[in-house]
Amino acid sequence: MILVVDDDPEFLEAVGPKLEPNRGVLLASDATRAMQLVDTLQGLSLALIDLDLPGTDGFALIRKLHETHPGLPTIAISGVARRDVLESAKACGASAVLRKPITGEWKLVVDRVRKLRTD
Repeated sequence: MILVVDDDPEFLEAVGPKLEPNRGVLLASDATRAMQLVDTLQGLSLALIDLDLPGTDGFALIRKLHETHPGLPTIAISGVARRDVLESAKACGASAVLRKPITGEWKLVVDRVRKLRTD
């Protein structure tokens, strides 16, 4: 199961079919909904988290996910390419950071994080 958290409805609509639809993709538009989903499911294998979320930001959500699901690979997503933002995301526990708009093959993104998990 893959969790995607982003406050952009167009991004959420586009991402589902790109990410292993056979495994299941859960979508949330904010951190509160994301944690509700996480608390009700098992088998979460990956989380893609936008850093600029309303209310609780993506940095705090990544930290919370790592508290409740140690070892869960997370990919931080950001439209901001500043080095300090990217470094902060990794310091919070993000396995990787991707800059929006995300281009290329989504499967490569998922495979990259799974590889990080097994290294």
